[in-house]
Formats: sequence, C-alpha cells, structure tokens
Amino acid sequence: MGGGMVKNMLRNCFLLGVLIFSLVGCAKKDPIVARVGKHGAISWSQVQAEYEQSFRRDSNQKPELKDYLDCVENLVNREIKIQVAYSLGLDKDSTIQRNYDLEKRQALLSQLYQKEIVDRIVRESDIRSFYGKTGKEVVIRTIFFQFPYHRNSAQEDSIKAKAQEILNRLKKGESFSTLARMYSEDPTTALNGGLVGALSYTRGDDPIRNAAFSMKEGEISGLIRNDRGYHIIKVEEIRFKEREPFEKAHDKIRGQLIAERRAELSEAAKTYWERVKAKHQFKMNYSAIDTFVKYFDSREFYTKSFLLDTLAKLPSRVQDLVLVQYKNGKLHVRGLRNRLKEIEFPLTGIRIGFKPSLTHYLERWTMNDFLTEIALKKRLDRKKTVQQRLQNALEREMIHNLQRNYIWKDIHPSEEEIKAYYEQEKFSRYAEPEKVRIQEVWVKDKNLALEIMEKCKNKKDLGRFPAQYTIRPGYKERNGMFDPFPKGKWNVIGDSAFALQVGEMAGPIPLREGGYSVIKLLEKIPPKPIAFEKVRSRVIRDLMRMRQEEKEKAWLEEQKKKIPVYVDKKQLEKLAYAKD
Repeated sequence: MGGGMVKNMLRNCFLLGVLIFSLVGCAKKDPIVARVGKHGAISWSQVQAEYEQSFRRDSNQKPELKDYLDCVENLVNREIKIQVAYSLGLDKDSTIQRNYDLEKRQALLSQLYQKEIVDRIVRESDIRSFYGKTGKEVVIRTIFFQFPYHRNSAQEDSIKAKAQEILNRLKKGESFSTLARMYSEDPTTALNGGLVGALSYTRGDDPIRNAAFSMKEGEISGLIRNDRGYHIIKVEEIRFKEREPFEKAHDKIRGQLIAERRAELSEAAKTYWERVKAKHQFKMNYSAIDTFVKYFDSREFYTKSFLLDTLAKLPSRVQDLVLVQYKNGKLHVRGLRNRLKEIEFPLTGIRIGFKPSLTHYLERWTMNDFLTEIALKKRLDRKKTVQQRLQNALEREMIHNLQRNYIWKDIHPSEEEIKAYYEQEKFSRYAEPEKVRIQEVWVKDKNLALEIMEKCKNKKDLGRFPAQYTIRPGYKERNGMFDPFPKGKWNVIGDSAFALQVGEMAGPIPLREGGYSVIKLLEKIPPKPIAFEKVRSRVIRDLMRMRQEEKEKAWLEEQKKKIPVYVDKKQLEKLAYAKD
C-alpha cells in the first residue's frame, strides 16, 4: 500500500474519530459547526483560529456572526480542495514530497531548539511570574539622577554617591515629593513631586518595573540603575485590574520573554552547537577548501543550476576532495553536489567561492544533519505540534499544486487580452492619482489668519501674504506655493484642498503642529493613465489574479454539487453570541 494512501486513510480515520467523539460527548468542549463530505468536520476552535489569523484587524475588534460565517466558508473551501487533492493522489507527488521532507527537517530543528534552548531559558515559572504581575497597576513616584551622554566611571560613581545621599535622607523620613522637586533630573515628573502615574507590567527586562511590581504600597526602593542613570522610586498605590485568562495570555507572554532574552538564547544556542560539534568530532579540511574555492570567483553569487552544472564538470581529483570530516562520515565535493540538490537557494544565489561564506554553509548543512538526527532520537517527530505542522505543510503544498495544475489551468491571457484589460482599467487602476496644487500661508496667531482670510475674501488671492507671514520652512521664498500632491498627503490641509473648487479659499485651518493655515486651490490635475509599457507586468498580474479568483469560484461551486456541505448556522450563531 502506497505512503500517500496510508496517509489519506489515517487522515480520514482521524477526522471520523473527531466527528464521532464530538457526537458522543465532547461537543460542548469543541462543537462541530460544519461538515464537508462524509468525514470532513470543522470545529468551533478552527473557526476561532481562522478568525484570529485571517479576519481580525486589531485587538479591540469584536467579531460578528457574518465574520464567523466567512471563516466557515474559507475552511469549507479549503477542506474541499484537500479532499479533491487526496483523491487525485497529490500527496504522492514527488515535488510535494520533497518540500514535505524539507518542512519535516525544519519542524524537527525548530522543536529541538524549543526543547533544548528556549524551554531552559524561558521557563514555565517565568511565564506564570510575568502573568502574575499583569493583574495590577502600580502608581509610582521617582527621583532620577541622569548619566551624561559621554561619561566615565568616575562620573558614574559621583552620580551614584549623590543618589545614595538622597536615599539616606528619604530613609530618615524626609518627604519624597519634596526631594523629587528639588533633585530629580526628569523635568516632566519633577514638577509633580516625581509622580509618574500608573505603570502596567508590559516588559520583563525593565528594572524599574521589576522593582515597582515587587514592592508594597508606601515602600521606597533602593538605587535602581538602568542605561539612563540611577532611580529611586516610591510605590504610591497598587490597583488591581481585569486581565485575560492565563491560557490565552500564555503564548503571547512566552513570545515576549523570548524576544527580551534573545541575546541569552543566542549564547545558549552557540554553547549547545559547540557541544554537538565536539561530540561528532566535526572538523573542516581547510587545505581542501582552499583548493576548491580557486575554481570560483570569490565575489560572485552563483545560482543553483549553474553550481550543479559546474560541480559536475570539475576534475576527479577535485571531486574527491574531503571538505568536512566528522565521526563516522565525511563530505566530499561530490557529496556537496548532492547536498545542493536538496536545499533551497536564496534568490541571489550563494557565494561559494568566498572561503568564509563556504565554511559557513558547510558547517550549517552538516550541523543540520547532526541536529536532525538528535531530534529523531528524542522522538520529537512524534510530538503533536510537529505532526500538525507537517500535516498542514503537506496539505498546503497539495492545495498549491491543485490550484496551479488543475483549477487555474489555461488562464494565461493573450497579448490582445492584456491590452484590452489595460484599456478597460487604465483610468482606475493604472493612472497617476488626481492631484491638487495650492498656495498657503501658515501663521501662529488665529486672529492674523482671520485677518488674512478677510482681506483676501473678495479678490480670492493670497497675493504676497505667504511671502510676508508664512512660518512653513522653505515656503516663504516660494510665496507659499506647494508642488502638486495626491489625496492622503498634507493631512487636514490636503483634505480641505480636495473639497474646494479651483480659485476657492479655506481657513483658518487649525493644524496639529500648532498654528493656523489659510489656503487657496490653484489647480486640480485629473488622473493621468500611465503608459502601458510601464505597467504591463502589473496588468498581467492583476488579470491573472482576477481569472484565478473567477476560476476557483466556479470550480468550488461545481465541487459543492458533488461533495455535500452542511453548515450548522444555529449552532454557530449560538456560539458567536455566547458570553466567554
């Protein structure tokens, strides 16, 4: 029995199991909201994940029933494509299998990195500790002693001594707010007795927050050092607030801690890497590498096809050179050619004739073999997350293959069709946008702006007022004349200009940066089509995309006549409007 058939059977058994399991008692936990064919089941959690991934625009956006129905439609369409792809045996396609193998290696390396590096640096206890601090806000005051931009250790010691002196006075009972007004070098907070306001716990690498969130109300800290200087803080108030459940916040916090500890993770990875190299007795043969690189230009980036062809033509004595040795193996130049067949090349190619670049590639490729072997020995390929990632990767490749070779077949337009589409769309898609040209005077005083507007009202001419009064840098010399600009530029000035007729004026317009603007619309420049030759590739891309969408829509409608689809709208509505 073929590997693809076995995968297909296992997948169908899995989906059938999910469906049966949901019907006999787990529906409350993850209800099925749609069914595709005999065995395709779409659960509520899949719909929610699809919404988060494809539909949510910002964290405050509230999903509507229509959003969830759109998510279900996406998932149903995807499931139909997957079922058809399996029926066509695309899981056995050699290109798909090659990409699947590459994805498997990447998944194993990623899982090994998580297990051996990340989980040791970002522990579960760290995540819980971070989460524990997110349920409150801390109101603090601060006294800040700033380091000079260019400083030496003697200056730092002097500043520390000054800060320590103030801390000693605080310990004797002097008023924190009074000393903050007198000595703090933060001009924003010093006037308010050092009051910073309420802090939320948003970072784990901020020494001020770490101190504040470990203190009690009324407590004064010791000296806290950061890159800017020394701080003394006092906790004025602790306020408790609502937060999302730990399960929902977990991955977000973990990701943040990973980002904050990037340098530590990098060092741990290097140490692990060196241990693996030592265990496998990894060794570069630099004399062989020196001989090999002479056959290539050290400045050139080579494509995959060129390298494979060139390596095959090298003399036998070069083909036999051993570039890398390790326990129980070695990599010849001949073996390097086989390795290059398997890897993804950067679009720019690789600089194989540059010795540091080549040694980097050789180490990375060989070490990936070692690390993959370690991951398999640890049975990381059996992890659910790895298996799910591989299943998703396989089916994603199958869908792409199905689209390219079946659904989108024969959609390439002729030259006449490309030109006809351009003519049809040249004023909407392929034109320079409408632009306006204005004259403006910007003044700080509103009364002056009103006076200018009044004087110009009848003759509708700003005359030399811009040259006399405008404070816009560089525009006094131009008498306030702007170059033509499209919608979306110059903020409120631009919005006002596009609302005018040629010759009309507007003002005073209050500006965000302060002051007031008076403008006159001098010219409206209509959209101008861009020459066909300049946008030809864009026209082809747009026309192809339109045809792909049309073809796929028609194909899906045809498949839905053959594959039954049921969406439980009542269940979906109930879940959509249920309270968390």
